[in-house]
Amino acid sequence: MRFDPAWFVRRTIERRKIKADALAGMDPHEQRVHQGRRNFVIDNISAYVIVTICAGSYLAGLLQYAGVPDELNGLILAIPVLAGAFQIAGALVSQKLNSQKTFVVSGIAIQRFCLSVIFFYPLIFGPGLLASVMMVLTYAIGFLAGTTVGPSAGNWLVSLVPSGQRAKYFSYREKLSLLFVAAATVVASQFLDRFRAADMIVIGFASIGAFLMIFTVVDVIHVSRIYEPHSGIEKRRASLSDIAEPLKDATFRKVIVVLVLWQASVQLAVPFLGLYFIDNIGISYSMIGIVALIITVERALIVEIWGKLAERSTWENVLKLAILIFASSQFMLFFLNRNNFIWFYPLTQVVSGIAWSVLNIGFFNFQYQFIKPSRSTVYIGVCGAISGIAGFVSALAGSGILNAVGSGGIGRFDVSGHRILLLVSSFISIALFLYMHLNFRKIRSPEEKELS
Repeated sequence: MRFDPAWFVRRTIERRKIKADALAGMDPHEQRVHQGRRNFVIDNISAYVIVTICAGSYLAGLLQYAGVPDELNGLILAIPVLAGAFQIAGALVSQKLNSQKTFVVSGIAIQRFCLSVIFFYPLIFGPGLLASVMMVLTYAIGFLAGTTVGPSAGNWLVSLVPSGQRAKYFSYREKLSLLFVAAATVVASQFLDRFRAADMIVIGFASIGAFLMIFTVVDVIHVSRIYEPHSGIEKRRASLSDIAEPLKDATFRKVIVVLVLWQASVQLAVPFLGLYFIDNIGISYSMIGIVALIITVERALIVEIWGKLAERSTWENVLKLAILIFASSQFMLFFLNRNNFIWFYPLTQVVSGIAWSVLNIGFFNFQYQFIKPSRSTVYIGVCGAISGIAGFVSALAGSGILNAVGSGGIGRFDVSGHRILLLVSSFISIALFLYMHLNFRKIRSPEEKELS
């Protein structure tokens, strides 16, 4: 079957016209809500690109170039999780605001700018202590700002997307974001490998910084244009009882345990894998980028299937299945080595990609099922703070294990510190699956109680 460009152009124009006519038929409020959802999609795309590049092998290579030891490298990559502790402060501040838009936009702007500018530091300061300190401080400030406004941003988004539309909307948003991330990671990988081959990797890092700065500007412009409906949040003065309220909720305490176990599983091992793949296993940036492209496309294709499954079942069931798949991928990485990485590394990432295609949106929706709408920012803030601290403690434990074990061996098989972390991470994930299976089978969300 031959591709007809003229037919494709006509079909695209017709579809755009149909969408434009549908938008024109909406009342002004519906139009603002619709445009707000679209701008949140653009925000998510920008955030995914920036955070993905600032949370993996690219940032690990930047920190290594600046002279940061491997053990500290992994801890620095875990800063975003520790920054979650400040969600409580953000949630309490948001309660006193008539409008949360300025608060959220400011936090997003600071976060995206900080994550972009750190890639310029090696060019400005050169490798060494000053560049390392500046990177860590700027990285921390960026994620502190982003996580502080996280509960308010989540509540703002939820106010524009009714619960019945969330599975379809989030899967669509995730799909587009992943496709953009796929392209961005390939570009970033090519920058780094080509400039590293020319012994000019510092220029490669600066190029990535300029690339991310473009996304930052686009993101801030679109978020600032999003319509903010009445949030429904109770305006009240902050007090300690606000923090205690989610902890007194027996059902939500179980939600907190779920997030604590999840962060412990991920942060124990994942922050240390970037340099492990590059230095210990010998995988190149280009291979990481190509595999990331394939996996991201895979995730974009699979996420809609997950969304449909969530509509027919529940987010708990979807998450339980995804967690088991994640545990399997972590266990598989235990057997990765220099002799098999050419085929085994892509295989492990394919399995991991199946799980990661739904884990982020799954946990987001899972929390909101068990939250009082009028108290959502406080509930999310407390949950994010506790799970964030747990995740950072796990990263500390991971760093300690790497420092204590190093590269050891049992018989003919190399059981290094990284492999121990992967094994423990998979066991924690299995424990999380069992906890959810035992504790959420008979629990109903507030929405389900209202319908019954």
